[in-house]
Amino acid sequence: MAGIVDMKVRDLYKAILDWHRTNHDRIFVKLRRSDKDPYVRCYFKIIGEFPEPNAASIYDIACLATEQMAGLLEWAAPEKIGDNSLFQLSRVIVEHLGGWSKTSELARQSTICREHGMVACLERERKQGTLWYLERSLQ
Repeated sequence: MAGIVDMKVRDLYKAILDWHRTNHDRIFVKLRRSDKDPYVRCYFKIIGEFPEPNAASIYDIACLATEQMAGLLEWAAPEKIGDNSLFQLSRVIVEHLGGWSKTSELARQSTICREHGMVACLERERKQGTLWYLERSLQ
């Protein structure tokens, strides 16, 4: 992990985002869920919302890191880029941004997290009455 500590935050953001954009279909195999599943729909929606690294705000970067560690992107946390897991890459972002509390605070200011993060998306699904699929698949 020593090498990734020296990486710039935008480079880490790009590595995580590129992995998800390239490997997003792995969610179907890993979680054994269909495209009708609210979590899967939320995952695909948020991946499409993240801007390219040069246009990403610090809030967007914080959102990606928090969703990777404890949100819609978490399913892929053990997946690797080289020797490092996506979780490790996002943890370095969190450290660069001042720790979990500070990064979470920044993420809450992200329009992406507020509108498309796990909490917002699943709440929207609940209000629309579509969480039945998720509840059934967890039984």
